[in-house]
Amino acid sequence: MLQTGNSVVTDTLDADQFLAEVVYLFHVMHFEISREHSSFALPEEQRLSLSIYGLDKPEAINIQAVLNTARTTVEDHELKKRLCAALKSVSKDVTEISKVVVGVCLPLSLSGHSGIPLNPLLYAGIAMVIFSAGVSALCPEVEIKK
Repeated sequence: MLQTGNSVVTDTLDADQFLAEVVYLFHVMHFEISREHSSFALPEEQRLSLSIYGLDKPEAINIQAVLNTARTTVEDHELKKRLCAALKSVSKDVTEISKVVVGVCLPLSLSGHSGIPLNPLLYAGIAMVIFSAGVSALCPEVEIKK
């Protein structure tokens, strides 16, 4: 078992399920932002799934707080370097960006040495930051796939 923050995750973490949660949370945040909402509530089953990662089951999730944490996380030089290298091969597709975020951040989270919590909401926020800014703005040295 791996200790990550307050949660205990077995070494059989289902990466595909984790990615699906990240993509789902991205879409929920994107939808709520388009409606100019600053927070959103998740259905009980989603709140329970977040508790697997040691997260509280919040009634409402503050989108701006998630995005602020995601921006700070992305600005870490080593993480940004890894993300930019992996983003070379993706288009501006939410699922592709989310796959890169999970592919880069998940091993770092599981190692426990990066300070990136195993949190699908944070990963969705990171994908949102990349999607909103655009890969070329975040990583100007990267040639973008058309």
